[in-house]
Amino acid sequence: VPQFVEVTDIGPDDPSRTSPTWGAAVAVEDDWVYLYGTANPDIDGVFGYSLRVARVRIDDIRDQGAWRYWDGDRWSRRASAAAEIIPAQGGVSQVLSVFEQNGSWYAVSKQDEFLGDDLVIWKGTGPTGPFAPASRPVEIPSDESTGVLRYMPLAHPQLLRRKGSVVVSYSRNNTDLEKIERDPLLYRPEFLRVRLP
Repeated sequence: VPQFVEVTDIGPDDPSRTSPTWGAAVAVEDDWVYLYGTANPDIDGVFGYSLRVARVRIDDIRDQGAWRYWDGDRWSRRASAAAEIIPAQGGVSQVLSVFEQNGSWYAVSKQDEFLGDDLVIWKGTGPTGPFAPASRPVEIPSDESTGVLRYMPLAHPQLLRRKGSVVVSYSRNNTDLEKIERDPLLYRPEFLRVRLP
């Protein structure tokens, strides 16, 4: 059973959405950890987040100086060099899943965060992409008229494995807190199985 050992602060907090939040998704391959960062340019009409990637050896994950950032061609020591592997326009949610299955890499997210309608699966050839939208298996829209929020889909590739598909959860909530107090079941995860492209 995993046991809590310690917390390591890897840098100062930054409330700006324009700086990548590293760890929005994490994938492990062999002894490498791929840390994905999301950022929103804070521009009117852009609701999604861009995606970037860093990597580090598992044993060095607490040493941010050992992290390397994909600049589009190679791994750089500079976080500021991290290239967008998915752009913010039509981009991912602030938190998402990235994983490998049968030689392909997938990013699973709701496109354009809360305001989007579609669960989108981006497909890539490796942990750095290039990633392109490959399928929109289901709509998970929020509904302004009823206050229903559907957000933060996460893939669970280790759960109930079935070739060519993945289990995805997403959060369902409501903007009316009194409704949630009367019926707490309105605030819960929902699960579905989706085909991988």
